[in-house]
Amino acid sequence: MADMMLFPKTWEEFEKQYGFYDSKQAYMYGNTRLIPSFRVQQWLDHIADIKNEEQSQENKVAAMNDFYKLFGKNGELITLRKEQVLAGARYIIQQYYADKQNKMEVIAQLFGKKLGEEFIVNDEYRKKMICKITERGLFFYHDSYEAWWQDSGLLSELITGEAGIDND
Repeated sequence: MADMMLFPKTWEEFEKQYGFYDSKQAYMYGNTRLIPSFRVQQWLDHIADIKNEEQSQENKVAAMNDFYKLFGKNGELITLRKEQVLAGARYIIQQYYADKQNKMEVIAQLFGKKLGEEFIVNDEYRKKMICKITERGLFFYHDSYEAWWQDSGLLSELITGEAGIDND
């Protein structure tokens, strides 16, 4: 098995370890230290590897910091972001549709629907559901009971993008 080359930490140590004097003065006058070019190339490759590894580590740390900024270390910011999106949606609806007594028609319009129009929602947990928005809120059809049930959490999921409307 080939021996692994161990590189010194500094250029001075590298030069001391791999440099030599041209004692026969074949190339120089004998007082200049020489280093074989292949060793210099190995040193430069080694330094480049160290820099790449440092950059990779910095990128990983930066990515984790970005993740933590977006979601929090334990995901606590996901809830905060949801609340911010919902608060923003509420504000927009309140400000721009202040003349409408019931805002559910505006909510339906946000999704390109009319009050009472049935549509399919894809949800991570409940999969596909038949839904409709009425003046009283968002309802989904419960097959087992053959009845419409009001669902407050699903509307939040639609607004935040956690659930989507199947337009096919």
